[in-house]
Amino acid sequence: YTFHQAPDAVRRLLRLDRSTGLITVQGPIDREDVSTLKFSVGAKDKGANPKSARTQVIITIKDMNDNKPTIEIRGIGLVTHQDGVANISEDVPVATAVALVQVSDRDEGENAA
Repeated sequence: YTFHQAPDAVRRLLRLDRSTGLITVQGPIDREDVSTLKFSVGAKDKGANPKSARTQVIITIKDMNDNKPTIEIRGIGLVTHQDGVANISEDVPVATAVALVQVSDRDEGENAA
């Protein structure tokens, strides 16, 4: 068994046993760096006139909740912010927007913010 036209990421993250065909993980995998590993595996028999075949392998990396969300507080209009503190006048009208809180997370799906 051999990798065929496998990207560097596949060769770095996975190991293919040349005699059994077993594919194993050989290092940490982070879905935020690589979400899918797509490559081909080839095999050749040991006959007098060897025959070979290839198949495509696709491995999808499931996301884990390994990143904390980041929070950003932004000013709106004439309201100024510094280090998360909004500076407003005491005579600000009712219903005046004073801040916009935005959350982002590198995780995806149910693990995201």
